[in-house]
Amino acid sequence: MYLDWESSDISVGPETDYIAAWCKTVANAGYQPGVYCHPSEVSVIAAQLALAPYHVTAQFWVAAWTNPSVSSSTTQFPTYDPTQAQASATSWQYGDVYSIQTVNGLLSPVDLDTSSLYGTSDTTRNWTVILYLDGDNNLDAYMADELSQVESVGSNNGVNLVVLRDGPLSNDSQAFSINSNGSQQSIPLSNINSTWSNEVNMSDGTTLSSFADYAINQYPAAHYLIELKDHGSSWTGTCQDETSGNA
Repeated sequence: MYLDWESSDISVGPETDYIAAWCKTVANAGYQPGVYCHPSEVSVIAAQLALAPYHVTAQFWVAAWTNPSVSSSTTQFPTYDPTQAQASATSWQYGDVYSIQTVNGLLSPVDLDTSSLYGTSDTTRNWTVILYLDGDNNLDAYMADELSQVESVGSNNGVNLVVLRDGPLSNDSQAFSINSNGSQQSIPLSNINSTWSNEVNMSDGTTLSSFADYAINQYPAAHYLIELKDHGSSWTGTCQDETSGNA
């Protein structure tokens, strides 16, 4: 699980306190913490996390890009070749919208990333992508757009796609996996949590944990990615549910 760190201030103090606390919380929950940041910040953050009283280690996902309209930077990694990646990075970006990277099935250019952790020696899928789409507010149209893009690609032998979606109406919550042809395979909500009805509270942390536990257990993979899609309010919270009332 990666923290998207886009602040230029990474001095020892509140900023490092925040990163260290986040990493420790993720690790204590049984997951591998990581930090997503610019190449210039990797060595500084890693060094600070290693200091007392933190003594924290994290993986790094390096984001390097080139926008010719605003910068002459040449730090973008040109290929997926691991030798191009910063030594301390386990994942890195090797293409972005400015270099017009495309994927079959998607209409718009996208960021492309890879990892030295990619690949497994058994039949377990490499990734399970867990989509938590909270549209029980004024963002439901955006949830529909994202779902349409995901369905246009579909799952494959390397990737599971599992979705929990809630819309702005009552009793419109639904869970499903996405097949290789983009069709939905319904998952009864009661299979995820025996107390669930047709309306779940997406602002309740136990809803997220129940769904994540189910997806991880039922769709095992070498790696997991959980996306929370909704309004974001930094540390004050995310995922507003107007039908159920925000938890």
